[in-house]
Amino acid sequence: MTDQKLNDKIRRVFEKATPDVLNAVLSECNKKGQEITMTTTRTKEKNRWIGKLAPLAACLCLFVGAGFGAAAYRVNHTVDATVSLDVNPSIEIQVNRKERVLDVVPLNEDGEVIIGTMDFSGSDLNVTVNALIGSMLQNGYLNDRANSILISVDGSNRTRGAALQGRLSEEVNKMLQTDGFNGAVLSQTVAQSEELETLAAEYNITRGRAQLIQEVLRERPLHTFEELAPLSINELNLLLSDTAGAAQVEIVGTASDKGYIGEEKALTAALERAGVSADAVAYYEIGLDTERGVMVYDVTDPANASFVNYINSREFENDIQGDVSPEGLCFVSAADSKTGNALLLTACEVSGTLAVYELTGTNQSGEEEGGNQKPGGSVVVPPADDSFTGYPVSVEPSVNGTVTISSKSASKGATVTITAAPGEGYELSDLTVTNANGGHVPLTDKGNGRYTFIMPASKVTVYARFTEISTVCNGGADCPLHNFTDLDS
Repeated sequence: MTDQKLNDKIRRVFEKATPDVLNAVLSECNKKGQEITMTTTRTKEKNRWIGKLAPLAACLCLFVGAGFGAAAYRVNHTVDATVSLDVNPSIEIQVNRKERVLDVVPLNEDGEVIIGTMDFSGSDLNVTVNALIGSMLQNGYLNDRANSILISVDGSNRTRGAALQGRLSEEVNKMLQTDGFNGAVLSQTVAQSEELETLAAEYNITRGRAQLIQEVLRERPLHTFEELAPLSINELNLLLSDTAGAAQVEIVGTASDKGYIGEEKALTAALERAGVSADAVAYYEIGLDTERGVMVYDVTDPANASFVNYINSREFENDIQGDVSPEGLCFVSAADSKTGNALLLTACEVSGTLAVYELTGTNQSGEEEGGNQKPGGSVVVPPADDSFTGYPVSVEPSVNGTVTISSKSASKGATVTITAAPGEGYELSDLTVTNANGGHVPLTDKGNGRYTFIMPASKVTVYARFTEISTVCNGGADCPLHNFTDLDS
């Protein structure tokens, strides 16, 4: 408040506080012949009263002004909502109640590229969002192969947050619908959750992206959060497009799949690489890396290829057990197979295992496929010729002791014995067996340094630690203090 405005307020207070005696004075003056004696006593009293009131009025105005000033400061400088934009760049925009920008924070290197040297402090939220999306388009993060963007609103008031989400989604959708580009906009309000806070901090992503990943996991429970965290919003949107959709996410537009060649082009490329024509192929397999399984198709008639079976020998009840993430596929024809049936050899990246599938006329559940010898997926580990020697068992080097194992490889379900022999003056302080994913394999203590475990369907590693034995003098003949006598206290 300026000095002039403050003076005006004080003057108005004075005017209201001064008694209105003008009419009474004029009435007295109209009485002819009456002598009016003017004195200053009362006036002085009034002046003294007004003089006492002036500081109080000034304080009142200052107090009211300070209150309004403090309230205005809080509105202008307090974060009322956080809007996050995710494509692969992740950016958080903090705004006040008036939707003015307080801060723009990049959460990854791509976010830093998008913001560049732009300073959005005090800018309107719509202007800021438009500028950031324009930068994403200019830098190629939004393109015809990755056209999805996630808008998440995390506000102090859920009703205002939902309204803001709707407005931003509508505005951004208008921006991304052009003659040469069609975007897909995902929007949501973020729930208050400690779990989201923890996941966002652990994977260095926005709370909005963490909530979207949880929605994908609800629709596709075979995945893990760790697998999905590095994916772009367009990839997450593609995962949702094949499901009933996420209940908490509104989606406008369609995720682009132009970054993927698709099954038809993949088959053409595979045939060219193998140097064969489609007519020479009876059936082919498709390895699904993220799904961790193998699909079998009958392509006897390539124009009418049909799905036969889905094979997955991963053990989902345990922490990444079994055959996980098939990377390489090798087909063995029935003529070259000692089992009399065709075999499919699958090298699995995560579990470090080799899965062998015998392709028979039954599917994985054992049901006949209409009596025809269509490829199924009965798992044969080991195969009939017993060439499979088992999953590898390795021992990490240790000091001050030795560790031996009964076998350097073993089949699933076999019992493996570990013998730990500490060096002189040392003892075994820790013995651990882990599977391919780092999970602990239970051990059974058989005594005398012997331990056993049941071999899982993956490679295992044995870790042992030996520590020096702590000697405590007990006063015996071997104790250095044996010849000394304790003094009475």
